[in-house]
Amino acid sequence: MPNDGVGFEVFVQQIELLRIYWERPDVQWQLLVLLLVIGGAYLVSELLSRATASVTGQFVAEQSSRVQNQIMERWLPALDQLFFPITGVVFINAAAPSFIDSGRTIGLLDAAQVFFGLLLTYQILVTLLYAIFSVKVIRTYHRYLLNPLFVLLALGAFLLSVFNLEQIGEIRLLLLYETPITLGNLVSSVLILYVFVIASWVVRDMLRFLVLPRVNADQGLANSIQTITRYIVLLLGILASLGTLGFDTTTLAAIGAGLSVGIGLGLQKVASNFFSGLVLLFEQSVRPGDMIEFGGKSGIVQDLNIRATTLRMWDNVEMIIPNESLVTSTVVTFNTKTDPKRMTFNIDVAYDSDPETVRTVLMDAVKRHEQVVEDPAPGVFFMAYGDSALRFTVFAWVAHISVRFGVESEMRYILWDALRAHGIEIPFPQRDIHIRMSGAGQP
Repeated sequence: MPNDGVGFEVFVQQIELLRIYWERPDVQWQLLVLLLVIGGAYLVSELLSRATASVTGQFVAEQSSRVQNQIMERWLPALDQLFFPITGVVFINAAAPSFIDSGRTIGLLDAAQVFFGLLLTYQILVTLLYAIFSVKVIRTYHRYLLNPLFVLLALGAFLLSVFNLEQIGEIRLLLLYETPITLGNLVSSVLILYVFVIASWVVRDMLRFLVLPRVNADQGLANSIQTITRYIVLLLGILASLGTLGFDTTTLAAIGAGLSVGIGLGLQKVASNFFSGLVLLFEQSVRPGDMIEFGGKSGIVQDLNIRATTLRMWDNVEMIIPNESLVTSTVVTFNTKTDPKRMTFNIDVAYDSDPETVRTVLMDAVKRHEQVVEDPAPGVFFMAYGDSALRFTVFAWVAHISVRFGVESEMRYILWDALRAHGIEIPFPQRDIHIRMSGAGQP
């Protein structure tokens, strides 16, 4: 394996070979033809796009709004993207025979033909995916999978045509834990890790959209399965990436010891949040979709990840809560899936009111609201003799926590109207003040 000096010499040698390659007349003629092909393909594709829009305009106008959106947002833009690679392939195939007949080489033209073929395949694949799946789902894969994959393939085809990649890949960059890291191993390791990251997304989405909905899994359990599975795939990717670099089990143990020291020195919170996230995922004390109250704030749990949990509050503001805080602090959890939730109304009435009448009026008023469930049954309780009023408490239950706040507000209107209709007074607090005069001439 070459050392650092030899590696630099290899790099310089490849650059010199590239310079000699570009100075060849055949290569320069091919570059000129490629520029003409690219320019001509661009102009022709623009003309075809305008012609297509003109021809299909009347047809699109006669369709329904949904079909119009499909054509304008998906099919026409996709068709426009196909014109350029198709035209490029046609132009290169038309130019190549003249080079062959004159005895010139066509290495660059062959590489360009591969590029246009890859671009055409890429555009066809993207068009089909956007036609079959939702835009929201495909956009992520388009950006982080298909685009990088196309760039890697096109760049690889170009580099293979001008460089000796095998020789360049053997350049040694550094020595880590007695393991030599070469340029080729480093690139392969990064690519493998990237593939596993994409695979973790694919597995997560397959579980979310295909597998778990068919078995009617609970949302919290489904989220736990998705998250844990994703991180298992990522862990396998890290191990495979390190294995590609040449690390054995002894080296991995040394790296683990170094990470332990790092955790002990400055990553305690990160490690604590990580393990707290695992506890929450397995214990399911807090699950996505649950309403919780934490630190005086309440809302709906949106995501539960390894490091932190996202809480969307009622004003549509997201609060990021470290998982350690959820494990070590008091959290009020409302299970939004099962069990009715109770509403409590404390009502004071004047002392001249008949308690039986008050109970009947309040009970009839509570039962009038359609969101109040019959089981558990609502209740009216005479709680105490207050300083200036008789104190009643009304219990009523709703089926789902998400409607409780709205129902509470509506119930207060209903109870107020019911008491007012029957002449039952809600009194002000009263105090009797007695002033005693101690004697004449004294204050």
